[in-house]
Amino acid sequence: MKRAVIAAAALALALTGCSAADPEPTADGTVSQDAFLTTHGLADMDAVEIIDHLDRQKVTERPTDLKASVRADELLLSSDDQEVVVDLPDNQTYVSIAPYLTSTHDCFYHSLTTCLGELGNEDI
Repeated sequence: MKRAVIAAAALALALTGCSAADPEPTADGTVSQDAFLTTHGLADMDAVEIIDHLDRQKVTERPTDLKASVRADELLLSSDDQEVVVDLPDNQTYVSIAPYLTSTHDCFYHSLTTCLGELGNEDI
């Protein structure tokens, strides 16, 4: 993989308010990336900024209507039956470190909004 670590040391930052309404789909049933990001309070952010923004949220503040899955070279965002892909910058990747005490789970693609760690909201 030709990616470098971009988010191993993320700290707490809360995302304030996400819109509950989904963006209107186009005639072919898709939604524009800009409309999708705006609807979910992520307008004018690139993939790195979105990952950082979502990664810093406390579990209780995570959006329930948005799934964010970090892939090798892209960020996949989905809500209901809509999804958009935001490319990661060349030569960068995301690394998620999830310390645990007694158990863990397989996590092939990390989800920024649905993965729950055993040590959630703990200073490491």
